[in-house]
Amino acid sequence: MKQSLILLTCCLLLLSCERIDSKYPEGPLVSVYPASDRVTNTWEWAYHFDEGENRSGEYADSTLVISDNNVVQICGSGDACREGTWRLISKRSRLQFIFGQEAIAYDIDMLKKNEMWLSVKDADSVSTVIWQLVPVE
Repeated sequence: MKQSLILLTCCLLLLSCERIDSKYPEGPLVSVYPASDRVTNTWEWAYHFDEGENRSGEYADSTLVISDNNVVQICGSGDACREGTWRLISKRSRLQFIFGQEAIAYDIDMLKKNEMWLSVKDADSVSTVIWQLVPVE
């Protein structure tokens, strides 16, 4: 009886997870939090790679605020913030930011509550942008 209850509980726990097969190459394999809950946060750049260079220092005092009402703000070290909207696309495997008429979609490589990795290649697949984001503490 106890074994059946434990087995049933394990099955229910797995079924309640958002996904069992990972959409994100770097993980996690399963999560009990929906992707939208894991995306919404105030993030800071732990790593920023662009045009073949580590540019993390340029983003050290910047934040990326992704709110649950689909508003996104990128704020620099001063008071200037750029505001737009965000949404999950491609079966929640990509995160799109829209600022005015400009839209860019990042591949989600990892999506945890406390860490998110995003990447995008330019149209010519020459340059790759990689972001490692962690919550602001």
